[in-house]
Amino acid sequence: MKERQKTSPNILPSGFTIWDLLDRAAQKHPQNGLIFPSHELEQPPTTVSYPELCFEALKNGEALRYSGTVAPGDIVTTYFDNHQENIIWFWSIVAAGGIPAILSPLAKDSKTRAAQLEHVIRLLQTPTIITSKRMVLHLTGPEGLRVTTIETLREAARSKKETNGSTKRKMPSEEPPTKRNKSRTCESDQAPNGLAVLLFTSGSTGPAKAVELSHSQLIASVQMKSALHGVGPDMNFMSWVSFDHSANFCEIHLNALYSGSNQVHAATANMATEPASFFSILSKHEIGYTFAPNFFLAAAFKAFRAQKEPPLLDFSKLSVIMTGGEANKVSTIAAVDTLLVKYGASPNTIKSSYGLSETCSACFYNTECPTYDLMKDYIFASVGRHARDSSLELRIVDECGRKQAPGVTGAIHLRGEIVFRGYFNDNNATDACMTSDGWFDTGDIGVVDENGNLRIVGRSKEVIIINGNKYSSFDLEHAIESRVIKGLTPSYIATFSSLDPSGESESVVVLLNPADHIVDAAVQDTIDAINMAVIVFCSKPALSIIPLPKDQMPKSTIGKLSRRMLKQSFEAGLFDQYRTQKRLEPAYGHNGEENQESKSLNHLSPLGRQVAEIFSRETGIPQQNVAGDNALLRSGLDSLGYMRIKKSLEGAFHIYQEIPMGMLLRSASIQELETSLLSIGTAPLEYDPIVPLSLHGSKQPLFLLHPGSGEFLCWMRFLPFLPDRPIYALRARGVYEGEGSFSDLEEMLSCYLEAIKRTQPHGPYAMLGYCLGGMIAFELVKRLEALGDEVLFVGGIDNPPDLKLIMGRLQFRTLMIDLLPEFTSYTREEADDFGLQTAHKSDKEFFHELYTKFSPEFLEAMDLTPARLAALGRVENSMRLMTSTYTPSGSVSKYDCFCADPMPHFNASPEEWRKDVLATWREYCESDVRYHDVDGNHSTTMKEPHLRVTQAKINEALVARGI
Repeated sequence: MKERQKTSPNILPSGFTIWDLLDRAAQKHPQNGLIFPSHELEQPPTTVSYPELCFEALKNGEALRYSGTVAPGDIVTTYFDNHQENIIWFWSIVAAGGIPAILSPLAKDSKTRAAQLEHVIRLLQTPTIITSKRMVLHLTGPEGLRVTTIETLREAARSKKETNGSTKRKMPSEEPPTKRNKSRTCESDQAPNGLAVLLFTSGSTGPAKAVELSHSQLIASVQMKSALHGVGPDMNFMSWVSFDHSANFCEIHLNALYSGSNQVHAATANMATEPASFFSILSKHEIGYTFAPNFFLAAAFKAFRAQKEPPLLDFSKLSVIMTGGEANKVSTIAAVDTLLVKYGASPNTIKSSYGLSETCSACFYNTECPTYDLMKDYIFASVGRHARDSSLELRIVDECGRKQAPGVTGAIHLRGEIVFRGYFNDNNATDACMTSDGWFDTGDIGVVDENGNLRIVGRSKEVIIINGNKYSSFDLEHAIESRVIKGLTPSYIATFSSLDPSGESESVVVLLNPADHIVDAAVQDTIDAINMAVIVFCSKPALSIIPLPKDQMPKSTIGKLSRRMLKQSFEAGLFDQYRTQKRLEPAYGHNGEENQESKSLNHLSPLGRQVAEIFSRETGIPQQNVAGDNALLRSGLDSLGYMRIKKSLEGAFHIYQEIPMGMLLRSASIQELETSLLSIGTAPLEYDPIVPLSLHGSKQPLFLLHPGSGEFLCWMRFLPFLPDRPIYALRARGVYEGEGSFSDLEEMLSCYLEAIKRTQPHGPYAMLGYCLGGMIAFELVKRLEALGDEVLFVGGIDNPPDLKLIMGRLQFRTLMIDLLPEFTSYTREEADDFGLQTAHKSDKEFFHELYTKFSPEFLEAMDLTPARLAALGRVENSMRLMTSTYTPSGSVSKYDCFCADPMPHFNASPEEWRKDVLATWREYCESDVRYHDVDGNHSTTMKEPHLRVTQAKINEALVARGI
């Protein structure tokens, strides 16, 4: 391949640091800078010139030093959810003399997120994390983090400046940066060979590693990239991947700074949900240099072709689309290349590339892609060569470390100035990838063809690459086996990746041997459970999950399965005869006929039918085909498809928070997704009191009745402790705006009874309530037994028969004010003052102010927002009015009372509460009332650590009643 080697007049003197890149860009190209398109792409973007970025960083750097947050040489972590704050505060840390460590997006799941944070604490040794107030909740939990918000920093700096305005050390001039003659220097003159930044590797397969990159390495890298591609200040750059990714930080951001070019940073979510907008932004902003992995190019091309009226585009300024991070399919590149040329780009604009965070992003580029690869009849594009004038060296070696000749496959080793020095505070990981003679073992397998071009042919570390993210086969197999899936033979499971014939990216393949006792009908349940494990692990369903006989999965003499041989057999079609997995076909493949997965929509609630309609509209799958059990799990959607559904759901419903992607990926059916949506405040168009929490199981179904707040979320913590049982919660009318509320107790009970009978037409029944829910259960069971239905279990958690004792006294506002001293730093007097100050305010104003008084930890634990507080108050007051006139009467055949300690405003000691109040249940039970002591008080018994005792007592009671 003839290399298009270019030279750049933009050569830097020795001794430059990355701060010097920003400083030079601000002085030499003050008209250029950063552009942040709006989430609504038609709205004008936000712009920050390089002088403005430099000025803002210096001002924030002073605030970081004044507050004692950063001292020269400190490693400081940033965590933001948008490009603008990430970039500004990265440079603010540099200006303060610190070393930024850009934290990758954390998991949505609280346990996984806590484990990630604990690892960061160990790795960086009790680090400081700079974030915003709205992101603080993501960083609560583990001890050892010093979390500082940018709002607090700015306020502290402002106060200190006002107090010490005459001291020698002053804040940067408030003069507009365009009027200043010279940019200030940052606090510390970092040595060129000193540590500049830590970039985290993917933590998807285990603890993330922090890659150490020096100033000189980063400068050398951008000089190489600029010279190779002929970059100048008139070439606009664009990135849409997160700032922590080396393809953004090294390939786009620093590269653009080096040349003084404009750089556009588009929101990742917009690209994921509207991939065709990639081409629109390239044209609108006259982009010359960008990055897009192969899977995204395929999605963007497909979305563009699907448009009825494609926009007029101009790619005449486009020079480089760097693509990498996974296998680059030549057919995809060729198709996109044709589209680009049609709208004015030069041929071979897409550069198939190779590199890692450890090499400052890409270091090999195929500058004649796809022409060269089509000529060679390659399926996957080669990645070309590295720049000749760089110090980078390549060798291909065998298992003994012997250098291989061209055309012979082996491990890829790299050495040179742009290769990282090691992993921060992780000598074991560093030693594992560095050879004794100073080469970096990338873990990839490659071959150099006869023209000197590198081809990536595999991976030596059993790595699966999905949508550009790396995952370990070992860790995926462990994740599957650790779920204790029925029907899975231990140690007979193998995972690898293979190209999806219906797409343009690799997906997971799982091969397993079913346990001998599993009949054919149950194998699909095993497959569905495995697929769920895959989705949880890598956010994408498996391409294929195939049960095989043991003789098709031979082990070596030391008991190992050969993934390489199994993958070869799979791709040769040798396992096709064993396929059983069902995938839903798109609507256009059915000719109007329902397949065997079809199911009536009648069993769905109004909200469920809305969700099914949205899912169907976005996927092309008929609504009846997404209504069955595990239908979503078997739909074959990837994460991009779920991103589109996520955006549609958020636009269709009134939801007070973003829908977590993990919630969608882990919902196997419409019913499960409906329950999850209700749990985050989704308002259905029609009220339905029944919320199905679990639809399957061999045990007696259980109905759970809500407390005075009217919501069902208090029961979500119980679900892991109530396995193998259909579970239905009830929620009150009025939890969501516009639903109205029940006029009286009789209307509510009639509504609930009808819903229960609709859900379970015949007995026997079982019911459990919490607080007010215990009274509701009592009244419903009276009615059921009067109808002749058998009731096996009825119980209440810490509720007396006469609820006026605990609910009739306090309005919800007063109750929350009374609780302030218990859950905040407020004294009793301060809480009373707050009540007086807010007495004249509307509910909306009151609950918004109340929300600000609680700690982030409390708000996260209670899942509270201002809207949710207001809704709870609205429903609780309605329930309080009902109970104010309620007098218990009649009796039921049996009752189980779970006794916790009373709240302070109940005006009773624990002994008095049990002996004089809860004991009165004997007056309303014909013969069989049972009492069970549980830990904690009325509020805490349903939360950890008391929850484990409470659930154990409830399960013992259920067993004792024969269910």
